[in-house]
Amino acid sequence: MSIINKIKSHGFRGSVEIVSQKIVNKLNKAIFDFNKVFPLQENLIVFESDGDFSDNSFALFDYLRKHGSLKKYKFVWLVNDKKIYKKKKFSNIICITKFPKNIDIKRELILSKCKWCFFDHNNPFEGRKKRQGQHVIFLDHGPAPFKIEKKRVAALDLSKYYDYQINSSSMCRKAYSEHSNLFGMWGAPKEKILLLGECRDDYFYQDRNEVKEKINKKFNMQKFDKVFLWMPTFRQSMYSSLSENYLNDETKLPLIYTYSSLKSFNSFLKKYNILVVLKVHHLQLQLPVFQKKYSNILFLRDSDLFSMNIQLSQFIPLSDALITDYSSVMADYILLDRPMVFTVDDYQEYKENRGLYPDNILDYLPGPHVVNIKELEQSLIDIKNGKDNFKEERKKVLPYFQKYPDGNTRKRVVDYFNL
Repeated sequence: MSIINKIKSHGFRGSVEIVSQKIVNKLNKAIFDFNKVFPLQENLIVFESDGDFSDNSFALFDYLRKHGSLKKYKFVWLVNDKKIYKKKKFSNIICITKFPKNIDIKRELILSKCKWCFFDHNNPFEGRKKRQGQHVIFLDHGPAPFKIEKKRVAALDLSKYYDYQINSSSMCRKAYSEHSNLFGMWGAPKEKILLLGECRDDYFYQDRNEVKEKINKKFNMQKFDKVFLWMPTFRQSMYSSLSENYLNDETKLPLIYTYSSLKSFNSFLKKYNILVVLKVHHLQLQLPVFQKKYSNILFLRDSDLFSMNIQLSQFIPLSDALITDYSSVMADYILLDRPMVFTVDDYQEYKENRGLYPDNILDYLPGPHVVNIKELEQSLIDIKNGKDNFKEERKKVLPYFQKYPDGNTRKRVVDYFNL
């Protein structure tokens, strides 16, 4: 793209900002390379997650600190806003900027000296040549490879910037290694993918009374007969470049396309004393539809969980059943051996636009496949009445997604890397 076209596309000010950021990034990488003259710090571990202090990285960090590793190691977290975490009561922890807009000598010094880096989304070593003796581990952020990169295939081979990828799914390892062309930046050689589990899933096996007490105090969920967690895969946001553009309706949700149908669905839930906790992608939550309140539909925000120091994986087991579609949460939730309902009304459109893997993906979704709101409502009634026709199907597909359904993933990771 020529300079003139870039200015036309981004505007003069936007073009200047882009060029400036590229210069800053190059200078920071140069500082990283210069700092290689200093010896590695054996006890320095860096963590990153999509959503600060969350997901698989936080689960591993949480395990280490609860087992006394704060005395042995110094932990560094890459965060979006350092100011937010000044009041965090974690000892021996440093927060540095995840995406620096300016030259950041401290950040580059830490990255160049750390012995370990665990990330689950944005690799801080991307574009950098790590040092001999440094270990960069991709903890991933989902055990199912359902969504492919049909329209967003990345030319970059990001796997060259990390040593290992941790996953729980034999299907995922096969997909990423044998069909890397379908997954763009997430493709990786088979030998780099270790099937140790998802660190966050360990929370499914822990006592949840304290978390339950906090949640009920805030949301009063105990007053409902059944709680369904609805986690649709990411479709539409305020950022058009990240949207699945074929879904053009008022709500950007499966099955429920208008405000009026959402109100009607709430009336149905109220009649049967059912609560649906709707957890959509944090970008999608900025859409106007999610600014309204309903008696039997709760829009769960990351900020809600953050304010209570609760991880999403600690909240998930508080639900009685899951509603989802092609999201990898299904492969986590299957560990709970509870009913699941799958909305597949846009199956063909999604497959043609975003792309899905494998071709027979529906065979791996152990629950009713609903294509309209009436079928969804009937499935919720059935589950409320104790009907569960897919228990054997869940057992059948479990091994494809979870090699170790035991809640000991973090111990396996710690033992494997001798932490």
